[in-house]
Amino acid sequence: ESWRQAAACTGMPPHLFVPDNARDEERGKAVCARCPVTAECLDEGIAGGHQGTWGGLNDNERRAVVRRRQYFDVR
Repeated sequence: ESWRQAAACTGMPPHLFVPDNARDEERGKAVCARCPVTAECLDEGIAGGHQGTWGGLNDNERRAVVRRRQYFDVR
């Protein structure tokens, strides 16, 4: 997955993306906000059923994206 090489989170502490507090989640999402591959990352987070922050979204936010995609039958 070549998109991972371009990810802004490469080399960052994992606890920012699998946070146990709101501050770390916020910091992880700030990294995502400047990332050039958030769409690819989001798709991986959804397809892989991963926990934590993927594509700038936490678990609950990704579930909402899945529901919207299903409702509107779009990607």
